[in-house]
Amino acid sequence: MNAQELTTELSRLQERLKNHQDLTELKLNHVGAVVAELKSRQEEIESLRQKLSDSAAKIASLEERCRALEKLSDRGWGLTQAIVLAVLSLLGGAVITLIVQLSLKK
Repeated sequence: MNAQELTTELSRLQERLKNHQDLTELKLNHVGAVVAELKSRQEEIESLRQKLSDSAAKIASLEERCRALEKLSDRGWGLTQAIVLAVLSLLGGAVITLIVQLSLKK
């Protein structure tokens, strides 16, 4: 090969190298954009996981409060029933006493 052919071959190889470098740079830029998008999505997922965890804790707290209120309500209802029965018993006893007193006066 003479100098002219070598120069031509070198120019051709340099052009191919530049094309490969440009293509590689484009691919790297694309990969970088994909990585940035994945990181952004990962941050969103972590944020949603944290919100889910917070919500689960709040739900557990609310369930506990509901159970406590149900117990309190049941106790209140039982107390109300006991008071009503006591009042009815007193009234019944008073009525019976009144009937006995009236029957004794006759």
